Amino acid sequence: MSISKEAYRALEAVVGPEYISQDPVIMDSYCFVWGNEVMFGDKFAARPIAVIIPGSAEEVQEVVKVCNKYSVKYRPHATGWEATALSAAEGFLPIDLRRLNRIIEINEDNMYGVVEPYVSIGALTIEATKKGMRCYSLGAGPSASVVASATSHCGIGNASIFTGVGGRSVLGVEWILPDGTLLKMGSLGAGCGWFSGDGPGPSLRGAMRGVVGANGGLGVITKVAVKLTPWYGPRVMETANNPPSYGVDLPENFKVFTMTFPSRQDVVDALYLISEEEISHVCSRRGPFAVASGLVGSNEEMWELWKKGIYQKKCANSIVLIMDSTSPECLAYRVKVLDKIVEKTNGSYFTEDSKRDGGKYAHGLLGIGGNKGAFRAGGTFNEGPGAEESMDSLLNLQEMANDLKEEFVKTGKLLDDGDPIWIQPFEQNQIGGHGEIPVRFDPCDKEAVKVAREHYEEACKRELASKLGIGPLEGGIGFNDEINDTAGPVTSNYHNWMRKIKKALDPNLVSEASFYTNPKEK
Repeated sequence: MSISKEAYRALEAVVGPEYISQDPVIMDSYCFVWGNEVMFGDKFAARPIAVIIPGSAEEVQEVVKVCNKYSVKYRPHATGWEATALSAAEGFLPIDLRRLNRIIEINEDNMYGVVEPYVSIGALTIEATKKGMRCYSLGAGPSASVVASATSHCGIGNASIFTGVGGRSVLGVEWILPDGTLLKMGSLGAGCGWFSGDGPGPSLRGAMRGVVGANGGLGVITKVAVKLTPWYGPRVMETANNPPSYGVDLPENFKVFTMTFPSRQDVVDALYLISEEEISHVCSRRGPFAVASGLVGSNEEMWELWKKGIYQKKCANSIVLIMDSTSPECLAYRVKVLDKIVEKTNGSYFTEDSKRDGGKYAHGLLGIGGNKGAFRAGGTFNEGPGAEESMDSLLNLQEMANDLKEEFVKTGKLLDDGDPIWIQPFEQNQIGGHGEIPVRFDPCDKEAVKVAREHYEEACKRELASKLGIGPLEGGIGFNDEINDTAGPVTSNYHNWMRKIKKALDPNLVSEASFYTNPKEK
């Protein structure tokens, strides 16, 4: 795809010549994409036709109108963390939203924050904690965009049991539809402020994002309000040392626990009870490799620790839990409840030093621990089967996923990292959660990339055949039409409704939708 001189000049008139470019060096920096080689077979996505950086919602709206006028395909992105932000088989116009970077409001009375797309989860969390609140966090880490994760993509964090997840935190939304129409969603549209994402009339949150999000395939979200949850820790976190080996003193009203269990069933039973009793701020089933690698300073240090075999043996079935409280009495009560749960599920406590406990506390707030556990080994990872289901379904998925991974580990091209599945419970007093299995490999080894891709394809097939989930769609990697055509007919024909929504909101089909859906003639 190319862009005409007329279209380029019209876009240039909107943002100014300094904020649009066709310089090959600049454009190539937008198409070298993490994870792209496993997904598309090449480290580079298609080169963009140009790159544009608007400076306001008004400029974004004018850019979208120009794209409709000249049939220019565009896709917005914020921090650009995921492959779904920039990857495509054909070039398009990336709308880089980095200049829309303001925290507009942190409302203490109604506990929400209003942000633009380039505000990261880490930035909002830091400002919110100063006022006794916190934002949700993701396994993607603190650099992920609040707007992208809440409205347009997916992600779960190990604090989701307390904070909820991004997609369920959306309140008012400022949304520029694919044809350039400005929509103010929820209470914002009624002139009542940002406090609600619904009404007046039918809610549009499902059309906007569904489970995973449209990944830029349904226009541009320029502002969003997300709910915040209480934070009982210090207003400012004092740290020492360099990341990832943070030195943090654990507050008196927090406790960190690592618990180990004889079996996977015991882990699931414990997760049910922990969620039911509402005693945790962070709760996650981490594989032994992730638990071990969370706070080491280097790959060499990790390798020496892994060779000792302590974590493989002690943490094969483990849960990391961080407990907060409002008083010493509250903390003592919650500890007693946890003791009862651990006893009832045949568990025991795995004691680590205070440095590791302090680090886990910092990671639980900012969501950075999962990143190191995923990327430490080779600099990348791929997802195996993943789903958002009941805990019992996730247990069955874990059995299937680990057996499949072991088949491919025998090739010598995937890391033998034990049973690595992550399971995070959803919110307090819920019966389900998110589970996915990371597959770690060396992205510089072409044969390893090939094996990782083969594993990914087989995982999708087995998960769909097992009725345990619909693979990358539910796991958060994103839609595409191949997945939709395979999973839709066995999942209430959701793909037909998605395509109707896409066609209604994007009549000119200019909002690039490689990771959402494209209407078909039939």
